[in-house]
Amino acid sequence: MRKAGLPTACLSANQTASEPRYELNGRNPLAAAALAVSRNTGHWLAAFLIAFGTWDISFYASLKLLSDWPDSLLTWDLLFLIPVPCAAPVLAPILVSVTITMIGSGFVYLTREWNGRPVRLGPLHWFGFTAAGLLLILAFTWDFRNTSAGGIPQSFAWLLFGVGEALGVGAYLHALTASAER
Repeated sequence: MRKAGLPTACLSANQTASEPRYELNGRNPLAAAALAVSRNTGHWLAAFLIAFGTWDISFYASLKLLSDWPDSLLTWDLLFLIPVPCAAPVLAPILVSVTITMIGSGFVYLTREWNGRPVRLGPLHWFGFTAAGLLLILAFTWDFRNTSAGGIPQSFAWLLFGVGEALGVGAYLHALTASAER
């Protein structure tokens, strides 16, 4: 099914209608696992990002191992159906997962917090994260009209994606260095 392109054309109307519920409920175990190891909201967020990023990378590795999909890191994948179809080459969500797990809020935040040197996130950092997230969502939904109609996206907005990734990493690195100076 997936080798033929995006799976939207293969979904029945009932499957398409129930997909958002599965997408939202699929994150609940990750959130619960993060809650189980957390002492506060910052720990929970960091643990959730680690769990989500690790899950996503493992998901693609398992697909490759078990079904020999994707053919390449540039193979298109349908990521979510909410709020509109989100599609990207497989490389894009893997990069986001690596970012949130290894570079971003994940391991670095927990390591510093447990060593008594927490990263302090101010309003400017949260603005940077929010703007970065919105740019990433925009990149993933760039060709949603075509994808909604069952077609393969015509192009991926790599520039928007790159700016979103850089903005998120930059906001976090700024918070990290500003916290180290205190």
